[in-house]
Amino acid sequence: MSSSDASRRSTDSKSKLPKKQLTTGERNYLVAYNALSFAAWFSIFVVVCRDLYASDFRYEHLYDKYGWPLIAIQPFTVLEVIHAYLGLVQSGVFTTLPQVFSRLFITWGILFTVAHPNHYTHWSFAMITVSWSLTESIRYSYYALNLLDIAPYALLWARYTLFIILYPIGLTGELFQITLSLPHMEEGPAAMYYFSQFMLLAFPVAFTRLYLHMFSQRGKALKRVNDNTKTEKAAKSQ
Repeated sequence: MSSSDASRRSTDSKSKLPKKQLTTGERNYLVAYNALSFAAWFSIFVVVCRDLYASDFRYEHLYDKYGWPLIAIQPFTVLEVIHAYLGLVQSGVFTTLPQVFSRLFITWGILFTVAHPNHYTHWSFAMITVSWSLTESIRYSYYALNLLDIAPYALLWARYTLFIILYPIGLTGELFQITLSLPHMEEGPAAMYYFSQFMLLAFPVAFTRLYLHMFSQRGKALKRVNDNTKTEKAAKSQ
């Protein structure tokens, strides 16, 4: 599942009143946060795709080479919860927190804690790595450029269209990772085993809400662009 989709201030939400007016320092910080996040995720996307292509799309070795970068990057998304708490972004804490937690659960609760070849050599690891890294590369780059009012239409379109494919791919990979890890949790703490079963049921429910929300946001974003284009054309014709 994707981390918070409204995790930073964006002119993408011009139709809503902002919680507060960003200072120059706050805006610069959010631009830097998004730019660095984009650089990290895009690096993962490029090296993983290049590796898959060079190895004739074999995936069994991906965790050994790229598992740690994927795991290590996730704790930084906790900053998005702090951004929401401080009012730097449009979303609230209780909107951002579940999305951040779901990624932390997969990376630190499953991949790091269970760490069994049955799930990290499975094709579902390649699915989450590619889908997460591409989704986040688009998301962070869009928000960074949008904060500077220079986001191109192509990036906006990608932000609000490619999720239609990428989100289900990511969810499928996540569900397989949880399912494959369950047999190896039976000898560990019972609480972790039952909590993982609960998450296996909760993920599709949370995904459905997020997926429908993104379709709603897509309609609003593309309609706003079309309306602005029509207004500009009408002004020029006068």
